Amino acid sequence: MQLHTKTSPTNVGLLSKKVAFLFDYQLILTPEEAALVKKYQHGCFTVGTWEGSKGMEFYVSVGQAVQGKKGHCFEGLGPLTRFESSLIEGCQKLCVNLDNLRHISAGGERLLEINPEGVQLVSQPPPIASNQGSTPPPIPNIPPVPQVQARA
Repeated sequence: MQLHTKTSPTNVGLLSKKVAFLFDYQLILTPEEAALVKKYQHGCFTVGTWEGSKGMEFYVSVGQAVQGKKGHCFEGLGPLTRFESSLIEGCQKLCVNLDNLRHISAGGERLLEINPEGVQLVSQPPPIASNQGSTPPPIPNIPPVPQVQARA
């Protein structure tokens, strides 16, 4: 996945020429990523937001980002930077979603080792044992809860 961007300065206004910025962007997916987006209907997944001049919030979907946009005008560097950052963060979240979809498409099974330092993926998980029709084993090292007798 790649995000192609281009920022250009421009002037807006008839009498008082104010500096503004034109922003072009296009999301470029690999064929595999495009197939996952299509298969799992992720074309509407939001990858960017920006606030319009009247405080309204606008959204950019994966489908819109793939089509790209030229000449998106921002009247300040702050709004442009916030929008570009939201696109980058949205694309990172899309990458995580696509990695999860790859994993699910490949069978969805994994073994994670969890400890205080973090989480680590164990490469070859053993098959998950089926407990259908049987009682699960007791949890070790936990003493049973004493029963309280009701007084008559």
